Amino acid sequence: MVNTASRHSVLSNLAIIVADSLDQYDVNGRAVVEAAGIDYAHALDPDSRIPLTNARAMWDKAIVASGDPCFGLLVACRFNPSLLHGLGFSWMASGTLDEAFSRMLRFQKLINSAANFTREDSADEVCYIAGLSIPGESHHPVYGLSLLAGIVRLCRLTAGQEVSPLRVAFTGSSPPCADRIEAFFGCPVHYEREQSSLCFQRQVLEKPVLAANPRVARINDQVVIEYLERTGKGSLESRLKEKILEKLPSGRPGQAEIAADLNMSLRNFQRKLHSEGTSFRVVLEDVRKALAIRFIRDSQRPIGSIS
Repeated sequence: MVNTASRHSVLSNLAIIVADSLDQYDVNGRAVVEAAGIDYAHALDPDSRIPLTNARAMWDKAIVASGDPCFGLLVACRFNPSLLHGLGFSWMASGTLDEAFSRMLRFQKLINSAANFTREDSADEVCYIAGLSIPGESHHPVYGLSLLAGIVRLCRLTAGQEVSPLRVAFTGSSPPCADRIEAFFGCPVHYEREQSSLCFQRQVLEKPVLAANPRVARINDQVVIEYLERTGKGSLESRLKEKILEKLPSGRPGQAEIAADLNMSLRNFQRKLHSEGTSFRVVLEDVRKALAIRFIRDSQRPIGSIS
């Protein structure tokens, strides 16, 4: 099946925050959202979703109605973690920003089923690349700004207002309000790049968060998992991680065994993981690493036992 925008959807809370932001310009935000073919009353249900094509139409209409090329920045500034279902709460309860970003990568389909965020590491920094799984497509420029700015706002709400990226990049051209964007991020912002991205110093991401609550984070992880299962928006990678967690207590699981549990042939299982930009080995090692870190932080188990 061809992977196109018409197959994908986004969390409906996006429409609510866009409408609320438009109200600040003395614009009838609800009317703008509904003109994009979105049922505002239905969007108030936190479990509902809206088609990606309608979301793009909404951004087009919102930028015209507001007359503000930095409208996406206002949306980010009015963003509340509760709008991200359980993911917002599990992010806020994470032990480090690195752990929070791991949750975002794991559950990104909750926000946008076409999302394809990836991570790139170097010696002293980590970059998060904001892409789409739709060939030849990129994020709407206004949404791209609100997305990256919203993530930075989450970082500051979690770890303090002093948190800023090393640099930010966007695929679109520099807008007239570029100075406002740079002031918000507190770092150099580049335009007309091949990919939109946020880059951070590794030490910023690995600094412990004082308000961390592992139990709250795990509870809300499960809320997100159940939501993705209900809506059918979970990636194969996220389903694989859950199966690995189930089976690790009995020993290192095999991919043929897990493929069978997921009612897939081994070949199809490997092909779909490849299409999501990962592999069984990579996911298994990620889960084992995350589990080890969790045990070290959250329990009194001896290091030998954890190993």
